[in-house]
Order: sequence, then structure tokens, then C-alpha cells
Amino acid sequence: MHLMSNSEMLNQRDELVRSTVENLYLRSQLPAARWMWETHVQIVALKAKEIAQRVHASLEQVVSAALLHDIADTKLLRSDENHDVESEQIARDILLEAGFSVDEVEVIISEILKTHSAYPENMPKTLEAKVVSTADAYGHLGTNFYNDMTIEQLRLFGLAMTNEEHRLWILKKIERDFNSKIFFENVREELTEAYETIKKKYS
Repeated sequence: MHLMSNSEMLNQRDELVRSTVENLYLRSQLPAARWMWETHVQIVALKAKEIAQRVHASLEQVVSAALLHDIADTKLLRSDENHDVESEQIARDILLEAGFSVDEVEVIISEILKTHSAYPENMPKTLEAKVVSTADAYGHLGTNFYNDMTIEQLRLFGLAMTNEEHRLWILKKIERDFNSKIFFENVREELTEAYETIKKKYS
């Protein structure tokens, strides 16, 4: 499944990032990696590009960051305590190899990748960071992500949960997706029905 064609990418650097990221996901030995590439990462990148074009954010920063936002899933399980550190290192290596300068890489990592989850202590501040955070929320709420993210599926990420833990995990995650990660009102309106449906299902 290839949602992103060469013609959809902004330039050569983005295309180098895309091809490297695709190869890492599809060649990974981790059971959830291909699923992440085919059903989440590409969708986030496409939505990020769409929003960036509308709000005049840097397409190059946004597309590359969106492609890289979960990149450690190609190497480590989510249960691994080094997941975040590994994600930043892999992203840095890929961006430098694609031709981004050291300064550009630090902006993408520190301002966009580190804040895309929109935790209270580390919220997105730049326009580009807000675009990627919003696109990631769309990748959860605007797709079958939460229907697919069963207890069995979470085990593929190294996360073991009881039924009640799973229910609370989803409720907590959808609240952050809808109330913290979306920075553009038209996207919030687009996702309201899905959010309310998921919330009702697990409440």
C-alpha cells in the first residue's frame, strides 16, 4: 500500500526522508511496524501536508516531521524505556542524511517531534508543530485507529493491558487527541462526531 507517491512530495529532501522511512517500516522485524506505515504514518503525513498548505506552514519541515514522528516503532517496542531517545536519534540521522543542516534538524526535532504528543509540560508552540500535532490526532480519530487498537493489537507494540486498563487508556488518549492536540477549528469540527462516538463506546 503506497499512499504517498513521489509527485506528492515537496522536494528531493522530503523524498529521501520518505523513502528511508518507508524502507525502515517495511523491513522491520517488529510485528506492528508495517501496520504503522500502512495505516497511520502516511495518513498523518498527508494530513499534515494538507493543513500546512492551508495555513502556510513550512511544508518541508511538516512533511518530514510527520513521516518521522513514530520512527522508533521500526526498532523498538513502545514498552522500551529508550523509545523516545531512539526515535530522536533515528530521526536526526535520517534528516542529516537527506541533506538537512544541523540547525534545521534541531528545529524539526526540538520544536516539532518532541512536542507532537502535546503533553501539558511540552505543548507545540510553533505553527509547524501545531500542524503535525493536529495531523497526528487526525491519524487517530479520523481513521479506524481506535477500532484497530485492540488489546491484541497493543500486545504487538509490547503493551499488555487488562480490559479495564485498555478502556481507560483509550479514553485518556482520545481526550488528549481531541482537546490538546488539535489546533485548527475546522479539523476539530471534522473530528467531533468520531470523538463522541469513540468516547460513548468506551465510557
